[in-house]
Amino acid sequence: GLLERYNAVNCGAKKPLGDGTTLVVPAKLTDLPSARLRALRPDVKARPPGGGWSAAEPGMALYKNHSVNTLERASADILFIDRTRVVLAEHTLVVIYGTAKQTAVAKTPPTVEIESGEVQAGLAALRGKPVEVATQGGRVSARSRDTSVRSKSKRATVSVFDGSASVASAGKKVDVPTNHGTAFENAKPPEPPRPLPPAPRWAGPGAPSVLLGAPGRTVISAAWEAVPKAALYRVELARNVAFSDLVAREEVPADVRA
Repeated sequence: GLLERYNAVNCGAKKPLGDGTTLVVPAKLTDLPSARLRALRPDVKARPPGGGWSAAEPGMALYKNHSVNTLERASADILFIDRTRVVLAEHTLVVIYGTAKQTAVAKTPPTVEIESGEVQAGLAALRGKPVEVATQGGRVSARSRDTSVRSKSKRATVSVFDGSASVASAGKKVDVPTNHGTAFENAKPPEPPRPLPPAPRWAGPGAPSVLLGAPGRTVISAAWEAVPKAALYRVELARNVAFSDLVAREEVPADVRA
């Protein structure tokens, strides 16, 4: 269990490690947190097991059964000990389960369980051990750097933008490839995967790559072309290319394209 916590390996019977595998082992056993908050904005709450809600802080340690809740216009970036990364959108409530495999547990526990809202889950690098997300009685196992899972009104939707994912619910499972999605409701099998709509193309030169201006008074303008049958568009602005440090995140109707 200790080796599996620090390394993306499976220590099961008849599964030999490959030649040249490097294993990371701690110098001494400590009560390490399952995850830490890397970035958050602006209003994020956290609750320890059996405790009350309080304001979360960057770098905050998260242990098993910790809850994290993002309020309006808020987001949070959670990094787990095995380099799994989960980004919470606004109005999202999750429960942390950790990544350490317990010897008394037959199945690997999920990384997080979504009570409501949306998370973007991904791995630091594609590898054999997937990131696990549970919601609506189902489970998403993603070998991906970018998979979105949304839970709303007893319905869960899964969008895979990189790698692949398997989605299981009600005893049935479907495999979802890159740029495909599926959905399921509580106690019902997942729908067959279908292609996701393409990303919009920038209209004209697109967004500027470098923009200088006064803090609080700078306007960034961009426009995009229409996507057939689109119901709405999501616009995100972030301070880094990984889009974990979000500044703004808005969804607009299909007739808004700038």
